[in-house]
Amino acid sequence: MDETQNKTHFGFQTVDETEKAGMVHGVFSNVASKYDIMNDVMSVGIHRVWKDAMMDWLTPRANQRLLDVAGGTGDVAFKFLRRAPGAEAVVCDMTESMLIEGRKRAEAASLDDSLEWIVGDAMALPFEDNSFDVYTISFGIRNVTRIPDALSEAYRVLRPGGRLMVLEFSQLPNPMMQKAYDLYSFNVIPRMGQMIAGDSESYQYLVESIRQFPDQDTFAGMIRRAGFDNVKYLNLTFGVAAHVLGWPFKWLGLRGDPALPPVTRAITALGPSYIKFGQILSTRPDFVGVELATQLRVLQDKLPPFPMEQARQTIAREIGKPVDAVFSELSEPVAAASIAQVHKARLAETGEQVAIKVLRPGIERAFRKDIDAFYFAAGLIEFLSPASRRLRPRDVIAHFESTVLRELDLRIETAAAAEFAATTAGDEGFAVPKVDWSLSSRGIMTMEWVEGIQFADIDALDAAGHDRVALADKVLQLFLSHALRDGYFHADMHQGNLRVGADSTIIALDFGIMGRLDEYTRRVYAEILIGFIRKDYRRVAEVHFEAGYVPADRDVDEFAQALRSVGEPIFGMDASRISMGRLLSFLFEVTETFGMETRTELILLQRTMVVVEGVARTLNPNMNIWQVAQPVVEDYI
Repeated sequence: MDETQNKTHFGFQTVDETEKAGMVHGVFSNVASKYDIMNDVMSVGIHRVWKDAMMDWLTPRANQRLLDVAGGTGDVAFKFLRRAPGAEAVVCDMTESMLIEGRKRAEAASLDDSLEWIVGDAMALPFEDNSFDVYTISFGIRNVTRIPDALSEAYRVLRPGGRLMVLEFSQLPNPMMQKAYDLYSFNVIPRMGQMIAGDSESYQYLVESIRQFPDQDTFAGMIRRAGFDNVKYLNLTFGVAAHVLGWPFKWLGLRGDPALPPVTRAITALGPSYIKFGQILSTRPDFVGVELATQLRVLQDKLPPFPMEQARQTIAREIGKPVDAVFSELSEPVAAASIAQVHKARLAETGEQVAIKVLRPGIERAFRKDIDAFYFAAGLIEFLSPASRRLRPRDVIAHFESTVLRELDLRIETAAAAEFAATTAGDEGFAVPKVDWSLSSRGIMTMEWVEGIQFADIDALDAAGHDRVALADKVLQLFLSHALRDGYFHADMHQGNLRVGADSTIIALDFGIMGRLDEYTRRVYAEILIGFIRKDYRRVAEVHFEAGYVPADRDVDEFAQALRSVGEPIFGMDASRISMGRLLSFLFEVTETFGMETRTELILLQRTMVVVEGVARTLNPNMNIWQVAQPVVEDYI
């Protein structure tokens, strides 16, 4: 065997692999008490800015668990916890004296309750698989004996969708700047170490170790070989240091289902959150074209199902009994969407037919994988485009996250279905299936089986003699009634969640996403709608100011004039082109001029309004939504 295989570097020295860990331990034991001061000296204080930028990239959240390896005195962990109160952090370092200094700092900062301090080796972490959301290592990876082993350990302990972030001194791409930096590093830093910490040799090692560390592209390749996807790096201060990030998702490198059309295949490959977006597009043939909208309807309830055996195991676990003891029949999946699939079954005791909704295995992990990417994208948008901050991208993602997380607990959906049935009990021509509480839990939901034609099946509706124009009017008016009258509405009303009964009753399904509006917000929304319907732009402007949607220092008359520029062109169009989606798009452009921020309380309402309009237009392309909406809004006002 080649003897060099067991050799490594310690600065510019060549040493046995078995010796390096002890030598590094000695260095950091010597400098522990002055470590933070010397970091300021080595980076001229800029390391604090770099760590703040790291937090901007990571966008910490309250439900996350951080592992900071080579965390030393806890600097990164403290920043993480301050950004996300309620999060948890573990600092792991091989040097006990460093952790002692960190504990002192945590107590002084009143952060010790959220922190755990563990002595451990980056190449053999003392943690279970899939136990952290974020793994950070700052100015520590170059001190590890076998870097690939440490990266493999990072991959092991991160949960699916987790994120790796490395901050490390690196190589300057400009030779002249590198030469100047070398002069500073080798001539100043060791002398500073002697003056401040009484130890020039340890700091000589630290300077040498930086020069032994691979360049940015080489190191990014090492991270990829450890299994991470879409690895990116960002040079800091001309390349003195670099952030290297292992992303939690793949782009279109995922294979998807080859049997699906290209766009649909790409969306299904990306994950459940992207499928939600595709479902919205499927309701808007006026935006994306009839052909693409038809292709995307697969996303509503015709996605590939998960295996029958997995479904039976989930049902048995949730009800605490063998499936055959409760159900005399259990069909193959009759519908499969992004979050769950549905089976038709018959109760053994009564013979009643029921529908059982079963969550997809691993769906929460898959969703978190997507949402991490969304948070990063939102943070990047805010960073690169200050003008976008009024739209509050991260708040929008947080709203989306909380909405879908509720959808992942079928007990909440069961309660939502029961409440929706109660609030709409008096609505003629509208029905909500009855739920079975005794056979519903976190992972399954059981309700009465209902027969009906799907809204998207135009040919079947025509063959059955249903009046599509009347159905289009009814679905829009029912939605507005539920939103304005009750303040509680179905917020996922795409065609896959709507059926038409034999008597033309509209049957709603899937209550995982519901919207709620308080009385004041309902009044504001109704006044805005009726103002547009009546072309009373001054009143629409006044409502925006009264609600605080537009800053008080702006001119109400100028805003009213801007609203007129939005409304008049739309009302001048023929009925087939008058669109709520078009209005919101134009309104979005106008409100930017007046500094109006995104209202998260209206996001779900506006999104659903666009979807419902799309559903109605599928039934009646010539529908005039303002004429249909007017009696409902006026009745509420």
